[in-house]
Amino acid sequence: MELKANPLDGVQKPQPDYKEKSTWTKEECHRFLSVAEEYHSYIAFWLALQFGLRFSEVLGLQWGSIDFNTNTLHVYEAYHEKEKELGRLKTASSRRDIPISDRQAEYLKQYKEKQTPKSDVVVANLKGGYMMKRNVRRAMQRICERAEVKQITFHELRHTHATLMLEMNEHVKIVQQRLGHVKAETTMDIYSHVRPQVHQDSAERFSNFFNA
Repeated sequence: MELKANPLDGVQKPQPDYKEKSTWTKEECHRFLSVAEEYHSYIAFWLALQFGLRFSEVLGLQWGSIDFNTNTLHVYEAYHEKEKELGRLKTASSRRDIPISDRQAEYLKQYKEKQTPKSDVVVANLKGGYMMKRNVRRAMQRICERAEVKQITFHELRHTHATLMLEMNEHVKIVQQRLGHVKAETTMDIYSHVRPQVHQDSAERFSNFFNA
């Protein structure tokens, strides 16, 4: 039977949910981490804020994926909690190499040296195995309360990392590669939650430039 009209005419295509994500300022990050140091899951929060890793990438990170000779963090696999095994990353572009600063490398070396019990897993539980997401989330909620910072999700630590990098005027392509996004538009559209003060600073800089 031949249709005389497209039954989907007039139907709006669903749009991606780009609702604003919650992020922390640099000061809030420091307040959170200062309290988080008392918790075994501290390293998970530190990795997410320092490198913008996804939750599954944080939990799946192995010491063998950190090259201290070249100061590089290799993101090649993720931990799939349901299957209880390491597996593929979210997308092909998620496979990436992230540079590590000397300060970050020194902290990771010290953490590895004192890690108890010793494990191939960076973010290991008290038995040397993989941490469970729900336990990390519970710890995060308690830490937020104690640090008196707004409650955000673990994934929003990744948003915070991206936002802070963009606020310090890092090139969007660099941020895109660190996060493992396919398109730079994703980085800008979803993660660039620039705060009002940053907009004000930008306005002042332009005004000074234009009227100089």
